[in-house]
Amino acid sequence: MKKGEESRANIMAAAQELFFQNGIPQTSVAQIAQRAGIAKGTFYHHFKSKEELVSGFVEQRIGEHLRALEALCGKAGAPYEQRFLDCLTYAAGFARYYDGLQRRAGVDDAEYERYLDRFVLRSAEIFEPFLKEGIERGFLHITHPREIYLIFAFGVRTLRRFFPESKTEQEIVESLLGAAEEMFHIDTGKLTLSALMYKGQEAGHAVSGGDRSMGKPLFCSADTEETLKMQQYFDTLPDYVQETLHQSGVSVSSKEELERCVENMTARR
Repeated sequence: MKKGEESRANIMAAAQELFFQNGIPQTSVAQIAQRAGIAKGTFYHHFKSKEELVSGFVEQRIGEHLRALEALCGKAGAPYEQRFLDCLTYAAGFARYYDGLQRRAGVDDAEYERYLDRFVLRSAEIFEPFLKEGIERGFLHITHPREIYLIFAFGVRTLRRFFPESKTEQEIVESLLGAAEEMFHIDTGKLTLSALMYKGQEAGHAVSGGDRSMGKPLFCSADTEETLKMQQYFDTLPDYVQETLHQSGVSVSSKEELERCVENMTARR
């Protein structure tokens, strides 16, 4: 990475920490520069204003999520049914990410809606060829894949607000499988059966605490009790620490290992 690119990345990383710690409105350019260890003038060399940085920050997040979604759609060796479920779950999870951005970073409602709209519209460019593959395989029976996806995606985005926060994206998608089968003209029960089958396969691994494709920490332990301890500890951490761990995609197998990650991260602050 070139020096200029490294400096810009450091500014973005510092801004993200402060946005989730204090909120966007309460974070100043001076605070971001101090956290990044640069002069205020260096900040303005990379960004004309804080507003431009916020826009760049959101665009970077959208780009990361779109690349992860594209990787899920094209996952080598995975059956189409599994990729379809994974992609729907991921798309549903993006709304939760921006729920957190709005709540913890202080993004106003209008900006929040624009960010979600931008993701859904750009994700349609990925989903359209993916759905066409499903049509060719005989899994989907639709004639307007892009339009159907947009109706489904915007619908899930709206319905997300009516589900309890405790519900995971997977649980939300599972509750909408019947509607998905109807909208995408999938043989009745086929998607539900696929979901149950893949859920059963995953149950033997006791893996929870997020999805690496989402950038969330992966708690990988064969011990269900240890996994629960990690999740409980994670839930007690400050919002900005949780968000930093989310973006890092760190993989841990014990509560002690997670504690060390947090200690190392906070020691660098």
